[in-house]
Amino acid sequence: MKKYEQNETIVLNANRAMHKACTFLPDDKKEALFAILAFSYEAQRAVEENKDVKRIEDLEKKINHIFDGKEPEEPLLKALYETIDTFGGDKKPYLDYLEEMRADYNKQKIETEEDLEAHAYRTCGTMIIMMLPVTASKNYKEEKQKLTGAAYELGLAIGITTVLRNVRDDLTRHRILFPQEILTQHQVKIETLRTGVVTAEYRSLVEGYIDKAKEKYEIFYDNLSLFDENAVTTMFMIAKFSQGILDEIRKNDYNNITTRHRLGKIRQYFMTKKIQKELKNRGIKD
Repeated sequence: MKKYEQNETIVLNANRAMHKACTFLPDDKKEALFAILAFSYEAQRAVEENKDVKRIEDLEKKINHIFDGKEPEEPLLKALYETIDTFGGDKKPYLDYLEEMRADYNKQKIETEEDLEAHAYRTCGTMIIMMLPVTASKNYKEEKQKLTGAAYELGLAIGITTVLRNVRDDLTRHRILFPQEILTQHQVKIETLRTGVVTAEYRSLVEGYIDKAKEKYEIFYDNLSLFDENAVTTMFMIAKFSQGILDEIRKNDYNNITTRHRLGKIRQYFMTKKIQKELKNRGIKD
């Protein structure tokens, strides 16, 4: 249907790796994830590109209406309404996500590790939790606590990875998302980062976060069997594609100050083959 095609286009333009991962789902689940992701990227675009905090307020009202059983007219949200009506879900991660978009608009500072963890949960963990009724439909009710825990860990891993990926762009926005206490601990100065110089102290800081993220990816991988068989490849691919950014940062000698690392089409292709082989070795496959 047209609204689902619109959602897919939004996802494709916002995150090609995520779009690629979703293509391994059956049509009903693929359309459902496109609806969830399109909502998320629309909120992100409103803040980052349009500086339109009123759109966040509008989306909050419409999410509340959706969970009250009121179908919206807007095609993007109509698809989300149908997804939630079919698969179920909780309102909280949607509202938490929108709240973080508002905080991003207000350039809320990250002072502590707890602040960074909260930011990672609300920007990425919420999105993974939104997906659970679709990607883990069989175990969603019986194993909800375990699933939410696994999704939370993946969300933190992706959130940390995203912070590392976006250092260059954040610096141009006169913002840095490393906690001030960690910058102080590693003796890293923002003024030095703005010169584009990768110091030994900065490498140590980045390596610490890479290790932390990879530990959280591993926790998620240990819980893959909780997901529906026809969604395992997609979830594994979402995690592996994100983790691949960390490998790119390491290969480039931790220079995420002047480079925004990404996975090109060729890298995604070879990673996909490797991912499918690894799933078979784990005894898990679609």
